[in-house]
Parts: sequence; structure tokens; C-alpha cells
Amino acid sequence: MKLKKLCAAFVAAIAFAAISVPAPAQAPNAPLQITSPEVQADRKITFRLLAPKAESVRLTGSDIPGMGSGKDMTKDDKGVWEVTIGPIEPGTYRYTFNLSGVTVIDPRNPSVSESNANVWSMVHVPGSELQDTKNVPHGAISAVTYYSTALGKFRRMQVYTPPGYESGRGKFPVFTCCTAQAIAMIRGLQSGAPDSSSTT
Repeated sequence: MKLKKLCAAFVAAIAFAAISVPAPAQAPNAPLQITSPEVQADRKITFRLLAPKAESVRLTGSDIPGMGSGKDMTKDDKGVWEVTIGPIEPGTYRYTFNLSGVTVIDPRNPSVSESNANVWSMVHVPGSELQDTKNVPHGAISAVTYYSTALGKFRRMQVYTPPGYESGRGKFPVFTCCTAQAIAMIRGLQSGAPDSSSTT
């Protein structure tokens, strides 16, 4: 009986100690968490960039309808620059920030599109028949590096194979894209998961 009372007292003491220990306070210099881009239900898009020391920030994106030469962003008292555009038609669009004359991608957005010499951030507005991910069989995209004897250097190409290709059965068409066509196709593959509905 004494042993049971002693154990009960010990458990009660541990529980009291756990309750009385205050939760660790958030570090005063913790980085501010922001969301960018934020696509709203009405197809408006809000872009944000944390840049307290920047003198000016401008959203640029020639792909985005109505953008023209870009949109100036406004800064709040925490150093977050923000602009809302739209509504924008469904689709996938490239954009960058012009930060006091320097072009940068969106550090809060992991989705990017690349070319030989440039990188853009990408934002997707749902509702596109071509680019929305669908519950259908999907193909695969492979990035292949090869050596070009004509150019004397390594190059990279994107290879898309349709659903069922890996089985080794059946015949599939071959479609080769070059220059601007290749850039457009790669961008399309990057922006939306390829599926059998878009394979010809």
C-alpha cells in the first residue's frame, strides 16, 4: 500500500512539473513567414516579397495577361512588398521580381521554369483544360544529358514518354521539338503533368 501511494505521489509530481514548465518563447529574430504567390478563389493572385531594405520592387511577367511592363508593389511596416492582380484566366504563368533594378525569382515559390540562360518563378491558376492535373494515366519526363560532337560540349534534352511506353509493347509516335518550339513544349511539360489526353 505504501509503495502504491509513493508511486502515485511520484507520478503527480512529474505531471505538475510538466504543466508548470513554460513553453519556449519564439525567437525574437525569427524570420517572418509569408505566402507567395497566393491564388484566390476569384482567380486573383497576390504576390509577396520580404525585402525590408529594398527601395522599390516591381512584379514582371510578360506571360501574364494585362501585365504590360509590370506592376509596382507596395511595402508594409514589416518590409513585405505586395501586389494583387487579376482576375487572371486559368493557366500557368512565369514571373519575376525586379528588386531595385535586379531581377530575382520568388524565394517563397519552389516552382520554376528554366531556359538556357534564364529562370522564372511559375504560378498556376486552376481551371485550365490542358494544364490541370487529371485522374488519367500519366507519362514521364526525363532530363537527359548528352555530348554533342557538332558543338563540342554537353547538352541537355527533355524526353517525354507516354503512358505504357515502359512496357516495351506497342508503337508510339516520335515528335521532335527544336529552338522556340522546344522551349514552349518544355514549359508546358513543366507547368502541367502530361497525361494521355494530351498525347497525339
